[in-house]
Formats: sequence, structure tokens, C-alpha cells
Amino acid sequence: MKYRSLKREIMDIKSNKAVGWLFTSNRQWNLLVGLFLGVFCGIVATFTAACACEFKDWQYAGSKGGPLRFWKDKSFDWLDIAATMIGGIFGEIVHYIIFNTL
Repeated sequence: MKYRSLKREIMDIKSNKAVGWLFTSNRQWNLLVGLFLGVFCGIVATFTAACACEFKDWQYAGSKGGPLRFWKDKSFDWLDIAATMIGGIFGEIVHYIIFNTL
């Protein structure tokens, strides 16, 4: 049996189209922040924080190129919101397990 290195395994996971999008940009942090917010604040706070953060990024991209550039720029990234919400859903599950089973 041929053994593969851990680095090669990680590269295979990153190249997989189903979960590869999670390894671009800073989406791992979005998952962790969503998990934290889901456990301690709830899913509504997670959604609000995800949308506010993406709106901030969208506005910042517009400010770099002029006052109306944000209308043309496609910097609003729905995948960041999806990654944060996935973390928030898992956070809600952890919240339910911890606090409702005690």
C-alpha cells in the first residue's frame, strides 16, 4: 500500500470542487466566526454579521475606484455569506446540544 503525504491529501481536498471553494479567500475564518456567533448569539446574529461584513467589503471596493465604482464592481461575494451561515448552522447545532441537554 502506498502512503501519501498529508500535504498531498490537503491539496486533493482543496482541488475538490465540492469543498474547494471553502479554501479560497478567507472563508475558513468565516466558518469559525459563524460557528462562534451561532453558539453564543444565534443564527439571526450570524446572518446579520455576514451581510454587514460583505456590505463593508463591497463599499470598500467602491471607495478604491471612485464614488460610483461599487455599482460596476462584482465584489459582493455570496460564497462568503454562505460560508459564514454554514458555520452558524453548525454553531446552532452545538448550542442546542450543549444548552438544551443540560
